[in-house]
Amino acid sequence: MEMENNMIHILYVDDEEILLDLAKIFLERNGEFSVDISLSADEIIKSGNISSYDAIISDYMMPEMDGIEFLKAIRSQYPDIPFILFTGRGREEIVIEAINHGVDFYLQKGGDPKAQFAELGHKVEQAVKRRKIEKELINSEKRFNQIFQANHSIAGLSELSSGRFVDVNEAFLKRLFFTREEVIGKTFLELGILTEETQTELLKSLNEAGYLHNLEVNFFTKTNDLLYVLVSADIISSSGEDLLLVQATDITKRSLAEEKMKQTLENLEKTQRIARIGNWSLDLKTRQYSASDELYHMFGLPLGSVVGYDLIADLIHPQDRPRMREIFKTALKTGLPYNTEMRIVLPSTGEERYITTIGELEVDNEGKPIRVFGVNQDITELKMTSCALMEYEIQFQQIIDNFPVSITIVTINGNLLYANPQAIKLFELEGVRELTSIMIHDFWTNPKERKDWIEKLKDKNIVTDYEVEFSLSSGKRIWAILFGIFISFKGKKCILSAHHNITDRKLAEEELKKSEERYRFITDNSTDVIWTMNLDGWFTFVSPSVYHLRGYTPEEVIEKPVIDAISPGSVSLTMQIMNSTIEKVKTGLRPEPEFFEVEQPCKDGSTVWTEVVAKSLHDKHNNIIGFLGISRDITKRRVYEQALKESEQKFISIFNQTPDPILIIDAKGTIIEVNKGFEEIFGTFNTEITGKNLKNIGIFADDEQEISPLASVTKDGKVNRTEIEFINKNNSPFYAEVAISSINIQKQLCTLLQIHDINEIKHAHDAVKSANHKLNILSSITRHDILNRVMIASLYSEEMKEMVTDKKLIKYLDVINKTSSNIARLINLTKEYQDLGTSAPVWQRVETLIHEETITGLAQGIFLQSELENLEIYADLMLEKVLYNLVDNSVRHGNNLTSINFSYQIKGNDCILVYEDDGGGVLEKDKMRIFERGFGKNTGMGLFLIGEILSITGIKISETGTYGKGVRFEMLVLAGKWRIGIN
Repeated sequence: MEMENNMIHILYVDDEEILLDLAKIFLERNGEFSVDISLSADEIIKSGNISSYDAIISDYMMPEMDGIEFLKAIRSQYPDIPFILFTGRGREEIVIEAINHGVDFYLQKGGDPKAQFAELGHKVEQAVKRRKIEKELINSEKRFNQIFQANHSIAGLSELSSGRFVDVNEAFLKRLFFTREEVIGKTFLELGILTEETQTELLKSLNEAGYLHNLEVNFFTKTNDLLYVLVSADIISSSGEDLLLVQATDITKRSLAEEKMKQTLENLEKTQRIARIGNWSLDLKTRQYSASDELYHMFGLPLGSVVGYDLIADLIHPQDRPRMREIFKTALKTGLPYNTEMRIVLPSTGEERYITTIGELEVDNEGKPIRVFGVNQDITELKMTSCALMEYEIQFQQIIDNFPVSITIVTINGNLLYANPQAIKLFELEGVRELTSIMIHDFWTNPKERKDWIEKLKDKNIVTDYEVEFSLSSGKRIWAILFGIFISFKGKKCILSAHHNITDRKLAEEELKKSEERYRFITDNSTDVIWTMNLDGWFTFVSPSVYHLRGYTPEEVIEKPVIDAISPGSVSLTMQIMNSTIEKVKTGLRPEPEFFEVEQPCKDGSTVWTEVVAKSLHDKHNNIIGFLGISRDITKRRVYEQALKESEQKFISIFNQTPDPILIIDAKGTIIEVNKGFEEIFGTFNTEITGKNLKNIGIFADDEQEISPLASVTKDGKVNRTEIEFINKNNSPFYAEVAISSINIQKQLCTLLQIHDINEIKHAHDAVKSANHKLNILSSITRHDILNRVMIASLYSEEMKEMVTDKKLIKYLDVINKTSSNIARLINLTKEYQDLGTSAPVWQRVETLIHEETITGLAQGIFLQSELENLEIYADLMLEKVLYNLVDNSVRHGNNLTSINFSYQIKGNDCILVYEDDGGGVLEKDKMRIFERGFGKNTGMGLFLIGEILSITGIKISETGTYGKGVRFEMLVLAGKWRIGIN
C-alpha cells in the first residue's frame, strides 16, 4: 500500500473489532496516520508484510498469540519497528516483561477515549521519531567510522574525562608502530607519544578554546622516533558519551627544514629579539576589522577603536599599497592564503615599520569568501639587524682580503671555501676557477700532521704557532707557521687559518746545520774509523776503532767487500757517490771530498749510523786509485740533534711569531731581548731597549709598578700569572695577563714574561655581567606578572567552586587550580635557578651544608646520617640546592622512607660523594632517564638541574642503587676539586 510520504503507516492488532474500528477512526482523523487493523497477531506474522509499517500497536490479551508473544516475534525479525502495547491489563509483571522484550511504550486502556487515543497517537509519533533518529545515528556513526579509519592522518578517539583511547585508525598504528591491543585503554602520556609538558599545553589550549586547530607539537613513536605533527582536536558525542577526536598531520620533513632554517638565522643574528605579533580578522561584508591589542599597538591605533579596511589600507606605505591591493584581490579570487612583507607608516609619528602579514580566507557553504583571518608581525628590528649584519660581513671581507697574511676558510673535511689574495699566491691557485673544488689537505706533506692539527683545534678551539710543511702541485715545498680557529661561515662550522711563510728561514737553518756538522766532523775524529779502499770495492785499510764502532776486527772487515759493511738502505747512495767521483776524474776534474751518512751493520745484529767524509786518492799521474775515508759514529747525535732541533724550533717559533709581547729579563729587571710582538704593541725595537731596566721603558700605566715580583722566579718551572695595566705605542692603556716563568740564558737564570692583552675579555665580561643583570630584572618582572595572573585564575576558580554544584564543573575547576599551582611552581623554579653558574665556584664543606635548617627541617622524622668528616668540594654555590633536592626527591618519592646516609669514597686521585636512602630505589630501565629534563612524576626538573649544577665544576652524577632497597647516587669529583679540611 502506498501512502503519502509524511503519513505514519500503523498496524493495530486487537481481538475486539469494535475497538479496532474506533481506533482507526480516531487516529486517522487528523491525516497524520494511516492505520491498518487486524484481529490476529498470528496471521500478521505469517503475512510477511510487517516491514511496510512504521509502527505496531497491539493488545495484550488475544487468542492464539498474546501481545507479549507477538512482541517477541516482531523483535526477532524486525528489531527496529516501534511497538506500543495497548491493553486493559495493568499488572506490574506484564509491564516488566514487555519492557524486557523491547516494547517502546506501554499504554493502559480506559478513561476518556478521545484523550486516550490522542495519547496513543502521541506515543506512536514519539516512538517512530525516536527509532528514526536512532537509525540515522547508527548510519551516521557507521559513516563516521568509515571516514575515521580511511583518514590518512593519525587519528584517535579517547574518553574526554580520562584521556584513554577507545579507538584509533590504521594510520595511527602504522605511523606510531603500535598494535591496537597496545593502544586501547591507554593515554598519550602512558604510551610515551606526548611528553607531560606538551600534554599540559594541549589540554590548556583545549580547555580555553574548546578545540585545537593545527597546533604544531612533537609525537614520539613506539621506537622513540620524533615526529613533528599538526594537531587538531574537537569534542564529539557518541552513544551519549563525550569523546575527544584528535587528528595529527605528519609534517616532520617540513619541520626539519624549518628547524634548519631557524638555526641558520640564529647563527647569523647572534642576538635575541622579542617578536611583536598581532592577529586580526576582516569581515568582508562589513569591511570591519577585529584585532588583538598587539595589532593596535603595532599600527599605532587607540585600543578598542573601530578599524575599517580603508583605514588599514591608508596606513600601508604608499609604495607598497598597490602591491598589497593586488595580493588581497588575488587571495579573494583564488581562495589561497598569502604571506608577504609590507611597510606601514604610524599615524602619530610618521615612523616607518616593516611588517610580515599572513592572511587566510574563510568561505561559506557556497564557497564564497566571507572573512579573512590573519597574523601580522613587526620585523623592523630584524630588518635593521640584517642590514647591520650585511655591513659587518662586507667589512670583514674587506679586512681579510687586504690582510698581509695568507688566510683561508675551509670546512672540517678540508673543502676550501675562501682564500684571500695572499693565500691564492702562497698556494699557487691563480688559475683555479672554482676554489670549492680544492681539498686543502692535499697540500699537507704529512697528512697525519693535519689530523693532529684538527684534534688540537677541537680540544682547544684555537691553535697558534703550529709549524707545517706544504707540498704544492708544482712540486715546490714551503713551510709555514699556522694559526687556526673555529668560525661559522655560510651556515657551516668551518676553520679560519692564517699562514705565516717561513720557507726562507727554514732553508737557511738547514744550510747552517749542514755547515756546522761538516766543521765538527773534520775537527773532532778521536773515535772515528779511518779507512782506504780500492776501485774494486774492497777495503785496503781499516783502523782498529772499527771494533768499538761495529764489533768487527779490522781483519774481519777487510775480508769482505765494502757493500757488506753497509746496510742495504745505504748501498745505493754509497755507490752513486763513488761512481760520480770516478766520472769527474775521467773528465779532468779534481773532485771535492764527499760528505754523506750511511747506516752500517754491527756484529751483534744492531746497526749504527756513521757520518762519512770520503776523498779520492790519486797517483803521481793524477789517476784515481782508490778512496780515503773517515767514518764517525753519529747514532746518538742523530737522536739528540733531532730532539734539540725540535726544541729550538718550537722556542724560536713561539718567541718570534707569537703576536703577544714577550720579554726576557735578568734578576735585576734588565732587558735581555724582546720579540716582534713587543715591537708591534709598544712601538719600541729590540735594539733600542736591550740593556735597559724594565721599569724605565715607560710601558706601565702605573709609574709606581713594582717589577721585583716579575723578575723573581724559581727553578721549578712553575708559571705564575698576574694582571697589570700597560700603555701601548698609541698611549692607550690596556689590561693584560702576564705569564711569568724561568728560562736559562747562558747558564744564567732569567725571567720570561709573556704579555697577553685581555682588554676585550674584561670588557666582554663586564658586558655579559650587565646583560645578565638586565635579563634577571626582565625575568623577575615577567615572573611577578605571571604569578599575579595565576593567582587571579586560582581565586576565580575557587570562587566559582562555591557557586556551582555540578560535579563535572567542580572537577574542571579542580584541574584549573592544579594547573595554576603547577605553573606557579614552575615560575618560582626559574627564580631559584636564574643565577645558576653566574658566580665562581668556591670550597664548601659538605657536612655543614647537610645540617642547614632547610635540609634538616625537610628530613624531620627521618634518620639523617653523615660519614663525611671534613670533606670539602670545589663547586658552584648552589651545591646546597643539589643536596636539598636529593633529600626532597627521597621524601617525595621514597616508599616507607626511614633513613638517609651521606658518605664518600676515594678512588685513585678522585673522590666519590655517595647519597643513599631506603625508600625503594629506581627501576633499572630508568637509571639513565631520571636525569633527563621532563622525566618524573612531577615536573621532572629536580634531578635534571642537579646534573646541570654539578656539571659546572665537572662533577658527574649517576644512580647505582638496587631497586627495592633504595637509591644510591654517586657524584664523581675529580682530583683537585676535593680535599679533606682541618677541624
